Amino acid sequence: MEEVERIVKCNEEVDTVEVIGEKEIIVSNVDKDAGMLYKSDKEKMFGYNTSVICDNNNYILTVDTNGSNVHDSVSFYDSFDNLVNHFDITNIKYFVGDAAYFTPHICKTVIDLEMIPAFPYSRIGYRKNYFKKYEFVYDEYNDIYICPNEKDLIPTGRIDKNGYKIYKANEHDCSKCPFKNQCTKSKAKKILRHVWEEYKEMTNDYRHYDDVKDAYKQRPQHIERIFADGKMKYGLRSTYFRTKERVHRELTLLYACMNLKKFALHHYV
Repeated sequence: MEEVERIVKCNEEVDTVEVIGEKEIIVSNVDKDAGMLYKSDKEKMFGYNTSVICDNNNYILTVDTNGSNVHDSVSFYDSFDNLVNHFDITNIKYFVGDAAYFTPHICKTVIDLEMIPAFPYSRIGYRKNYFKKYEFVYDEYNDIYICPNEKDLIPTGRIDKNGYKIYKANEHDCSKCPFKNQCTKSKAKKILRHVWEEYKEMTNDYRHYDDVKDAYKQRPQHIERIFADGKMKYGLRSTYFRTKERVHRELTLLYACMNLKKFALHHYV
């Protein structure tokens, strides 16, 4: 419940129960905390994921454990809160993550703490052979979108339960538009814009800076190297324990040992 409330901060008027709705979740008979992991169309299993934050020397700073059915954008918050509460973040210039962290609230959280988010471009949600959202020009002064046919999409005045403002074109304009087959199957085009969309736009702008590009290119050398070492050398592929608490204890101890080994190699060899 706390995770859901944290995600929907953008619209405090919506009741949390309404946001959650009804969802069918497959639960293990032997470990209720484990989540279903779909490795492929044919292979699936119950398991856990870890959300890890490290520095540029590959030292693990925070670890959070969740079922495999918890999205990375949700598990981000506990790890990031631990980072903010236990470390001096004033010296952190870049926060590098994968495309799962490219959400309006995460971008806002990072930027508000005066860090530069280095996230990759995400194509999720785009349909093939249709206009992309960035092909519609946003007029910030008038708060409207302008389509490729130079018609206006006007805000409807409503904000949905996830914090998105709805912009809608005129049905008469869309019915006569020569690009309608490349735009929408509906009578009128609609575009959603999050109330914190400007933070995503800022993150997209940062992505083109040379220093941010260099920071993101170093990501595989750090966090991916930690996961690779953990799987190949320390048995991170599987666990012998059940329940989230026990698995988290095991992983915390494992990552602590990896830190100690790295410290010994750096300082005593």
